[in-house]
Amino acid sequence: MGRYLERIEHTARYTKVNYFSAMDAPILIKKQLVLNSILRMNGATLPKKDFNEQNVLQTVAFDKKNPTSIITSIIYARENARGARDIISTELWESINKYYHFVLNYNQEAYRTKALFDFTQNSIEQLTIIKGQMDGTLVHNEAWSIIKLGIYLERAAQILRAIKTKWDDIQTLRGNEIENISLLSHQLAALLRGLESFDMSRKHYRRAPNLNDSLEFLLLNDRFPRSVLSCLRKVTQQIHVISDAKTPSKDSAEFLANKKYSGLKHLTIEEINEDLPSFILKTEYDIYLIGNKLVEEYFSF
Repeated sequence: MGRYLERIEHTARYTKVNYFSAMDAPILIKKQLVLNSILRMNGATLPKKDFNEQNVLQTVAFDKKNPTSIITSIIYARENARGARDIISTELWESINKYYHFVLNYNQEAYRTKALFDFTQNSIEQLTIIKGQMDGTLVHNEAWSIIKLGIYLERAAQILRAIKTKWDDIQTLRGNEIENISLLSHQLAALLRGLESFDMSRKHYRRAPNLNDSLEFLLLNDRFPRSVLSCLRKVTQQIHVISDAKTPSKDSAEFLANKKYSGLKHLTIEEINEDLPSFILKTEYDIYLIGNKLVEEYFSF
């Protein structure tokens, strides 16, 4: 449940921020680049002949054949919640059910043509309410820890995906010989805003975002809840709550999570920048490996 809800939030925010930020770009950024960025962030693809604005927006939000679309994710999240009605609160169930019906009954034609902001903003706000109900109305026991585990694992994966997608966008623009400081700043601002990190990054570093600061803040700041390192720390904490093993085996989810957190904690941004794409791919792989191990250890019957 937690993974699906977190995925929806990141899809909605990234789509909203990048679609509208292109209008304020320091140079004319082709709409095709923005649409391709939104599609890649969602992990979806479209045939070249079908690649246009309406199809891209439809694919990431309302395509039931797309396993990572918003509508597919809320269907799965609601099914998970319905199966756990005996352990979750009525308030949490009602907030998930309300958002499910909001998505199912939304005017898709309006969304594709004029209501993108309304749909994505409402999605973000309703997901904030859902998460508030999780923390405010559930007993903080093993069931709550499992939901939070899904949120933190998916958040870490989505942060990495967003960084990789924006990195590819920047390289594409550089390849077209469009390179200047204002363009880079615009892309970094879109990345940070898409992860709700822009204002806190500026306050933390007391200067406008640059590439090193942005990557360090999103990857290595253990005190910021939307950084990969912070997510992994919380993953280790929640696994410990549900684990019975005092000394976890070396191939267990608990061991792998602790190992990944400790390794990342002792990295520097300079080391990461030596090969950022490889670092992202390796870290993504490790996060999904931890997730698979959790399923194998706690959900296989």
